[in-house]
Amino acid sequence: MLYPVILTCFQMKRRKALKNIILVAAGMTAIPACDFTKYPSYGNIPLKKKQWVFIDQISQAILPYQTDRSVPMEGSATHFLLTSINDCYPPEDIGKYISGMNEFQAYVKENYTDNVKNIPPAKLDGLLQFMSQTNDLPEAQKYFFDTTRQLTIRHFTSSEDFMKNEMNFEFAPGRFFGCVEI
Repeated sequence: MLYPVILTCFQMKRRKALKNIILVAAGMTAIPACDFTKYPSYGNIPLKKKQWVFIDQISQAILPYQTDRSVPMEGSATHFLLTSINDCYPPEDIGKYISGMNEFQAYVKENYTDNVKNIPPAKLDGLLQFMSQTNDLPEAQKYFFDTTRQLTIRHFTSSEDFMKNEMNFEFAPGRFFGCVEI
């Protein structure tokens, strides 16, 4: 009894229903192509997602750390590095860093591959050794690599885990010994 009523309502609005079905299907096929991850924005450093990922891969290659993330996190070496550059460096140095990153990215793409993670470990170690020891690189490339290396190491050596476990660091007043015989 209810079926004929539903059928007549559907037949009356058949065009609208088909249009909505097609729109929903098109939307469902387009959703996987969208990237909804939020990358932090730095006011003075205009970065695209690919550039952020490249800096993160170089930082991980310099000082490997365990991660299962695909999105940036506060507390990561890359976040520390880019925040330091954004907040502490003058605009000329930021421009030199960005141009050095673009040159280095082109060099890696030309000689190795588009993605740093796809470079075999032996070749990646050789590349990093070459970058740290040579003086034949363009100034901007050398500045990019040296700054990235320096800030990545600074992030690691100033982390709480390193200071407590490796350096046996204790905060200012130290320990309190209550009743001690003199």
